[in-house]
Amino acid sequence: MTTAHRLSIILDADQIVVLDGGKVRDSGPHRELLARDELYREFIEALRIHTGAPDSGA
Repeated sequence: MTTAHRLSIILDADQIVVLDGGKVRDSGPHRELLARDELYREFIEALRIHTGAPDSGA
């Protein structure tokens, strides 16, 4: 398992686990999480703003 905050690592992961308050909130690949998990979308958007990364094409 890897803990990542770099957008490039997150986008390439096969399985992403979203934690909220120390508990598993959701899991799945990037595109699925973008579609269904608001907390994950907010996290990805914050990373893009912070790093200046372009949209992932999701």
